[in-house]
Amino acid sequence: REPLIFLALHGGLLNTTANVGYMLLTFDGAEASLLAPLTSCHIIIIVLLGFWSSRESVTVKKIAGCAVCILSVFLFAFSNVGNIGLSSPTSITYFLMAVIGWGFGKYFFIKMAPAFKNAPGGPYPFPAGQSFF
Repeated sequence: REPLIFLALHGGLLNTTANVGYMLLTFDGAEASLLAPLTSCHIIIIVLLGFWSSRESVTVKKIAGCAVCILSVFLFAFSNVGNIGLSSPTSITYFLMAVIGWGFGKYFFIKMAPAFKNAPGGPYPFPAGQSFF
């Protein structure tokens, strides 16, 4: 039980940190239409943690996906399309807060899922597309 509490607490704190970082980026003037796809690069952290801790196989497809995702961040950051706000150290810090927070937070929640596989409704009680409300 204690590892679940640790994972839940830290996953929640990291997701909250990510949400605050994203909000501060938008308050800094970054356009959400450009910021949302860039902060979705948090998936890279989950993939890398899977390689490291779960010993998942390293495939060319996974490496290529990570490389394209990182390349997209650099292309957006140095382009003149819209305002993503990655021009100051403060905004880069907010961006990293969002990406790292969501990456590690979701990883912790993924690690918790097997503990709830026998729970009523399963680990994910709401199928894709259904709302909690």
